[in-house]
Amino acid sequence: MDGDFEYNEARLINHSCNPNCEVGGKGLKLWIFALKDIKIGEELSYDYGFGYDKDYKQFVCKCGSKNCAGYIVREGSRWRIKKVKSVSVSR
Repeated sequence: MDGDFEYNEARLINHSCNPNCEVGGKGLKLWIFALKDIKIGEELSYDYGFGYDKDYKQFVCKCGSKNCAGYIVREGSRWRIKKVKSVSVSR
């Protein structure tokens, strides 16, 4: 699902911290599955699943969902960002 290839239509699906789709499959056979009903004209989105590492701040998220972590980091690692935010706010 590399966005660098014009023939890859999945390149048009954006990241969201509250996605309406997910990716499934193996190898080169990937499928986009709806997680909930998607209205006509609604943007498709999925969690890009970027890891939490030293470069996570390079990938700012602007999805606008109420559970947005502010960075494009996979759901299972977002608590780390929230913990960093709460420590810096409480000082």
